[in-house]
Amino acid sequence: MIFVDEARIFVQGGDGGKGCESFYRDKYMRYPRPDGGNGGPGGNVVICANRSIHTLLDFRFKQHYKAQNGGPASSKGKTGKNGKDCILRVPVGTIIRDYGNGLLIKDLTVDEQSVIVAKGGQGGIGNEQRKIPRPAQPGKHLTIKLELKLIADVGIIGFPNAGKSTLISSISKVKSKVANYPFTTKQPILGIVEGDD
Repeated sequence: MIFVDEARIFVQGGDGGKGCESFYRDKYMRYPRPDGGNGGPGGNVVICANRSIHTLLDFRFKQHYKAQNGGPASSKGKTGKNGKDCILRVPVGTIIRDYGNGLLIKDLTVDEQSVIVAKGGQGGIGNEQRKIPRPAQPGKHLTIKLELKLIADVGIIGFPNAGKSTLISSISKVKSKVANYPFTTKQPILGIVEGDD
């Protein structure tokens, strides 16, 4: 029996840092020399599989993720700092899809397997490298769907209002809705029971 746990999240790479437009001049120079550095690139949003995580529950409560922006450049050709990546850890067996068109991005089947889902923007080019500075690029953004393939070891089935949800709530930490009428539970309830082995 296979259940699917799902979540929808919005991811955005960090924006590139602003390039610098500055000029250096001393008393011995007739014309000022351009010395503006380049902005740092924005961080990427990376999804990484981790075998110690078992559900997508955290992504139900927080759905927006953005990597750090690149640092701005400064004079004397100094480059801005690189933006830090935003690393999202998901269970092994998570399928990543583009929410808009449903296309498969990656199926994470191995522990520590990762994929970049939103690249950071390139930093702006300062006037030391180019006569006309180039503006920084924004980070890529995307709405993605996470699907977790869960293989259940035990499935509990039975007639309506027979006490299945009550049993699950008693032997695991799952808090499912329990009431004295049929069809209280309309979706599969996933619970983890730790055994001696």
